Amino acid sequence: LDLCKIIESTGVAAVAIHGRTRYTRSSHPCNYDMIKKIKQILKIPVILNGGSLDIKNRNDMDKLLEHTGADSIMVARAAWYNPSIFRGCGPVTVREAVQQYMKFCIDYECPLHILKYTMASSEEPLRIMKAVWKLRNTSKQGLFTNTSDWMTTMTK
Repeated sequence: LDLCKIIESTGVAAVAIHGRTRYTRSSHPCNYDMIKKIKQILKIPVILNGGSLDIKNRNDMDKLLEHTGADSIMVARAAWYNPSIFRGCGPVTVREAVQQYMKFCIDYECPLHILKYTMASSEEPLRIMKAVWKLRNTSKQGLFTNTSDWMTTMTK
């Protein structure tokens, strides 16, 4: 807590607090009570970070903000796995998110290595990516000739 007060005294506009120590990883719980204590002693905005185990949707973010009193929240892994978690009406399924992302990549001719890297983050995207890769390797014209080819593949 003393370190946080010292940091605040330097004139920073805000501080992001990761709720874990350097020895804990994302598989360990975030220390929300410590973030709450830090928020109580600081006058500057506090940004909560480290809740990847607990964030599945927008409602989870709102609950964490309410519990800690933090002014904002920084989301990494949870948004990486499914960027639609920010939607107020709830996230789309991973499959839907992958389909939308792949359509975007096809429409804007995203290089395949970028698509492959992004899709390797979980099982469903990886399964879909394998089907896309198989199609790409058998197609004379590249990934897909049009969006209907893509839609046919995605609904199998």
